[in-house]
Amino acid sequence: MLIEVAVPLPVHARFTWRAPHALAVGVPVVVPYGPRELVGWVVGPGLPPPDDVPVKPIRDVLGDEPVFDADQLAFYRWMADYYLAPLGEVVAAATPADTTAATRRTFVPTEAGIERLAVDPPPGPRGTVLREVVARPGLTRTALERRLHDEVATVPHVLAALTASGWVRGDDVVVAGVRDEEAWVVATGPASEAVRSPRGREVLARLPARAADLPAGVVATLVKHGAAAKERRPRGGAIGAPAPTPTAAPSLNPAQRAAVAAVAGAGTWLLHGVTGAGKTEVYLALAEKALAAGAQVLVLVPEIALTPQLCARFEGRFPGQVAVLHSALAAGEKLREWRRIRSGGAGVVVGARSAVFAPFHRLGLVVVDEEHDDSYTQDEGVRYHGRDLAVVRAARAGAPCVLGSATPSLESWRNASSGRYHLLQLLDRATARPVPTLEVVDMRAVTKAAGGTAPLLAPEVDTAVREALASGGKSILLYNRRGFATFVQCTSCGGSYDCPSCGVALVYHQAIGRMDCHYCGFRRTFPGDCPQCAVPLQLLGRGTERIEAQLAEAFPDVAIGRMDADTTRGKGAHARILDDFRDGRTRLLVGTQLVAKGHDFPDVTVAAVLGADHILGMPDFRSAERTWALVTQLCGRAGRGAAAGRVFVQTQHPEHPVFSCVGDMASFAQGELELRAMLGYPPFSSLVLVRIEGAERADARAAASSFVAQAREQARAYPGVDVLGPAAAPLPRLVGRWRFQAVLRGKDRRAFRAFLAAHHASWRLATGVRRIIDVDPRSMM
Repeated sequence: MLIEVAVPLPVHARFTWRAPHALAVGVPVVVPYGPRELVGWVVGPGLPPPDDVPVKPIRDVLGDEPVFDADQLAFYRWMADYYLAPLGEVVAAATPADTTAATRRTFVPTEAGIERLAVDPPPGPRGTVLREVVARPGLTRTALERRLHDEVATVPHVLAALTASGWVRGDDVVVAGVRDEEAWVVATGPASEAVRSPRGREVLARLPARAADLPAGVVATLVKHGAAAKERRPRGGAIGAPAPTPTAAPSLNPAQRAAVAAVAGAGTWLLHGVTGAGKTEVYLALAEKALAAGAQVLVLVPEIALTPQLCARFEGRFPGQVAVLHSALAAGEKLREWRRIRSGGAGVVVGARSAVFAPFHRLGLVVVDEEHDDSYTQDEGVRYHGRDLAVVRAARAGAPCVLGSATPSLESWRNASSGRYHLLQLLDRATARPVPTLEVVDMRAVTKAAGGTAPLLAPEVDTAVREALASGGKSILLYNRRGFATFVQCTSCGGSYDCPSCGVALVYHQAIGRMDCHYCGFRRTFPGDCPQCAVPLQLLGRGTERIEAQLAEAFPDVAIGRMDADTTRGKGAHARILDDFRDGRTRLLVGTQLVAKGHDFPDVTVAAVLGADHILGMPDFRSAERTWALVTQLCGRAGRGAAAGRVFVQTQHPEHPVFSCVGDMASFAQGELELRAMLGYPPFSSLVLVRIEGAERADARAAASSFVAQAREQARAYPGVDVLGPAAAPLPRLVGRWRFQAVLRGKDRRAFRAFLAAHHASWRLATGVRRIIDVDPRSMM
């Protein structure tokens, strides 16, 4: 029987293989593709090939349970068409590798040379762990242990050390062997990393669970010498979370009750409420209605940092019914939640943007909290906007979709103003305290008064923070750059440290004594002195790490917390930092934009943006909107309790209109939409950003010019379609590749979509140059 299989390849084509029997849509299969094997998904009957073309059979079926059903497949097809992406890549993005099937592919020992070795684990709940140690046929255990001992230790000691460190887990398969005078131990697991002994000859490599990611040389050697064979093993689940403490629903105020009553049936509602207006209680009341009707609820949040806070609210109201989905979950945890949702065991799903793909069996409500946030955009692989997909998924399910924000995106605001969305407003806080009025600090005058050197805190900000702390309150300070110094330079020769792959300045991180590129991950040790001149290097610019150190000097008796991408890397770090601040273990919180997003701390009375100009000056038509939203959101963090709050912004441009209408959505939208209409920017047009990247600058530029010429010729038949560019990207070189970009713009949406559908598959590039298509881009960088 012929079946069509979607495979995760960047190719707009339909692929057919032969199956031994009928397979349901969504069943994962292994198929041959040239010399490789790929995991794909059945998406329907295959196309009959020409008479002289043989059809290859599939290699394996990974279980009988479909990963998705026909309704989800229709959603994936819509997404592939809209975002101009291959269906296989869309399915791969929607069904992550650790949740796509009940099996995983791994490499396990054969009977040849196998020995079982019990390893005593460290004290803890894991219990005794049984390891499988495999030697090349003919190599005795004694010889293997002697070879490993020469390099590091005996096999039991190596495995015990790996187990104690958590590097090897109970469901891993450990394989050991000797090759070319080199001893090695490998273990299957979810990470992909390598650890070498100090002498550099013994290799400990942790292999990822997906066969496509396994190092080919190690696999080939295992199979060649009969030490391993291919199998597929069942995946395990994760242990459950403790039961939450139930909470009772409070009485809603009249505005909240009106909003809850208004949401009924299919459609999209924009819930515009000032910070602290009680939007979450509206979400909870709507979720209660949906659950009572036997439906499931999806609640999206923009950041993983917000998941614990919102999840706690829903778990307290609906104990035992809440599932969580986001990228920080371990594979087993994610699989457990995925299965609970599919079976209907979870009534409410709280998660980041990828939760929009969860396998609901009866979706009855979709909520997108902080709908304006750019974190809903996926900027790698298949590029999509989680909010827009949520609107589409709700519409396909016939369910209401509620978009909530104190600072709605201009696209959503215009949709509500034009009647496409329903507008609901909560214009007063649920508490007696109003939203604080922004106090704009002219840093030009402050710098002049300070003798030409700008202080970290303007005098009025410093005074307000000290008064807040003295009265038992707390303060939040926002600066949207991390690290200690953003530029390292020698004052003698003028030399600086730049990333060799991106051409941008390396950022110095004092805590780890290292300079990092925040784009490609390149890093080098901070030398302290210039290697040429032997004079101390100058540290210029600042980030949140430096600000934390300066605040520690200014407020020596105050515990300070920092929240940015550096301090939140570890599992649970977000919640720990927020819990410390909430419980008073820290009273001054400094961080990037993470500190402005949706947090509710009643005792915060002062908040300040220490520098907004670098956001306002970004070469992007949305820079004013982002600055306005960020400052308005920060205003909502202060004064949510009994004491009134104060909010400051330090800027070199106090006269900018963004600051004059902070908190006033209607005024800001009116001015900004007039400017967008005049310039032809969204929401008055549709954009597609096409980026051309290549290792050689000349090749990338030539490919971009060729693409623009082709697209302009094709666009002649479509009124209102413009092709702008090509031009060097604002960041012209990243990760060793030169970047040029063009912008496709359509003023008539129907004609624009017809143009894209008819021609995007014809935009082919030369070898060595790649193309990235970003539909409805949120960033032009």
